[in-house]
Amino acid sequence: RSPRDQERFFIDSVESMALQSFGSMREAAALALFFLNRRNRVCLSGFSFGGAIASCASSMCLIADADGRRLACASYAGCSSPAVICDGAFSRMIDWDALMVKNQQGKDCSRDEMIRSLKQDVSNYLDKFSLPLLVQGHIALEKKRRRKNRQAAVCAAIMRDDQIICQKRGRDLIGDLQMGVSSDSDNDVFSVYQLPGGHVLGAIVRSRYQKMLIVEAMERIKEPSKR
Repeated sequence: RSPRDQERFFIDSVESMALQSFGSMREAAALALFFLNRRNRVCLSGFSFGGAIASCASSMCLIADADGRRLACASYAGCSSPAVICDGAFSRMIDWDALMVKNQQGKDCSRDEMIRSLKQDVSNYLDKFSLPLLVQGHIALEKKRRRKNRQAAVCAAIMRDDQIICQKRGRDLIGDLQMGVSSDSDNDVFSVYQLPGGHVLGAIVRSRYQKMLIVEAMERIKEPSKR
C-alpha cells in the first residue's frame, strides 16, 4: 500500500500516489467480497478521496461477479479519480516547478504553459486508476455475460462550497456512480444531496451526514430471493 521508504503519510511521487490508491481500492474490494460471498449486505463508504476508493472498490466487486443486489455505496464529499490533486487547493500544495525539471528539456514555452501541460499529463496518468474506467469495464463484462449485475443502491453527497474536491469532480463522480446502479424503475436506488459548506465543514459534520448516507443506502438493499 505504500513505498518502503515512505515517511509518515508523505507520498514521494505521482506513481506512488496512484499505486497506493489502487492498493487501497483492491483491499477494500477484497474485504467487501469476503462478506458478500457469505450472503451479507455490504455498503462501502468514504469521505473525500475515500469516496473515490469506496466507489472504485464497489465496481471492482461487480467486475469480480459479486452479487450486486447485496451491495451499496455511500460517497461523502468524494471524487471519481486521484487526479483531483491537479485541481483546487491540492494543486497549490504541489511543487510543480520541481516536477517540471524532468519535463522541460526541448520545450520552448512559458513556465505557466509548461505547468499547465504537466498538470494535464499528471491528471491523464492518474485517471488510469479512476472509477469511469472501472465502470466501463464492468459494463463491458455485463454485455459479454449477457446479463445485468448492478449494485443495489448509491447515496452521495457533495459540499456546495468545496475548494478541495471541486464541484466538477463531485458531479463527475455522481454521473459515474449512476452508471453502475440497478436500472429497476420500481426501486428508488440513487440519491444525491448537496450540503452547504466546504470540505473542512464536511469533515466536522461527517459523523452525522455520512452515517445518514450509509443508513439510507443499507435500507435500500432488498434481500435477494433465495435460490
